[in-house]
Amino acid sequence: MCNALSHALPKDSVINRANVKLTTYSRASLKVLGVTKVQLQNPKNQKKYHVEFVVVKEDYTPLLGSVSVQKMGLITVKQENILNVTGAVDNPCF
Repeated sequence: MCNALSHALPKDSVINRANVKLTTYSRASLKVLGVTKVQLQNPKNQKKYHVEFVVVKEDYTPLLGSVSVQKMGLITVKQENILNVTGAVDNPCF
């Protein structure tokens, strides 16, 4: 999952072209304007991060992806609790 941000950016932001397609879980396509880097700061520990976002035309709430939140230390994924699947599953038990 990527980081997504709506087109309402700070004035000094630069949007670079990108060949990216975004689709929602409901299979709707989002209009991608490009990518930009944004500086974020964790208010708890004051650490700063430069994070790349895909900029979309629609007005959505900004979204931080799984990789970013793990790198920022906001969440921890217990890899030992995750089963890796390397092929198709015939009978998923959902």
